[in-house]
Amino acid sequence: MRVEVLSEHPDLMLADIERERHRRVDAQQARLESLRAARRQARSAGRWLAWLRLAFAMPGAKREATRQYLTTVLPTAREQTIMAGRNAERRVADELAAALDDEWLLLRGYCNSRGEIDALLLGPRGLFAIEEKYRSIRVYVRGDAWTAEQVDRYGNPRGGRRPMQDRAGRSPSQQVNEPAAALSRWLSTNKRGTPITPVVLLTHSSARVGLLRDPTVRVERSVGQLLALVDRSSHALDAGRRADIERLIRRDHEFHAAKRTRS
Repeated sequence: MRVEVLSEHPDLMLADIERERHRRVDAQQARLESLRAARRQARSAGRWLAWLRLAFAMPGAKREATRQYLTTVLPTAREQTIMAGRNAERRVADELAAALDDEWLLLRGYCNSRGEIDALLLGPRGLFAIEEKYRSIRVYVRGDAWTAEQVDRYGNPRGGRRPMQDRAGRSPSQQVNEPAAALSRWLSTNKRGTPITPVVLLTHSSARVGLLRDPTVRVERSVGQLLALVDRSSHALDAGRRADIERLIRRDHEFHAAKRTRS
C-alpha cells in the first residue's frame, strides 16, 4: 500500500504550540532585561527608592523567566496528547501498509471546505474516510450525538460522561461525515461519483463502545476490524476509476489548502 501525506495537521499544531512557548520565553526575558536596565538607571541617578522597588521585583521576574524556559524544554500535557495521537495515526498507516497490496492508497490529512479527514483509504474495494481517535474512553453513540467517559486500561470508568465534540461542537461522526459529503459532491460534479464509507476508528487499546444506537458511521476499535470492513465492501473500483478519483482528491485538497494559506 502506498502512503502519502497531504498535510500533517498534528505536526502543524505542535509547531504552533512550540512557537507560542518560545514567544512567551522571549517576552519574559525582555521584561527581565528591562527591569535590569531600569534598576541600573535608578542607581546611576541616585533614585534609591525606585532602585529598591526594582530590586524586589527582580527575583519574581527571574523565577518566571526560569519557569517559562522550562516549558520550552518539557512538552505540555496537550503536546503529549497530540504526539500520542500522531504516533497512533502512523501506527495505523503501518499496519494497513503491511496488510494491503500496492493497489491501495492511503492519503493522510485531506481537507476541504467542511474540514479535515485524518485518512482516505482508496482501493479496489472502495473509498473509506477515516477519523481516528486515540483516547482511553468508552463511547456512547446515539446517531450523531456522542458522549464518552474516561476508562483505565482494564475498562473501569473514571469520572462521568461528557459530550465528545471538537471546538466547533461536532461529534466524531460529524467530523468525518461533513467533509466526506463535500468530497462526494465534488466527485459527483466531476462525473466520478462513488460511495464513501465513513469510519471512526478508536485507536487506543483501552477504548470501548458502551452503546451504539443508530450510528451514522462505522465505529471500529482496531485496524483488524477496519480491514474486515474493507474486505466485506462491495464497492468495486477498477484501476482507471481509482486513478481519476485520486487525481480529483489531490486537486480538491490543493485548492482548499491554498485557500486556507491565503486566509
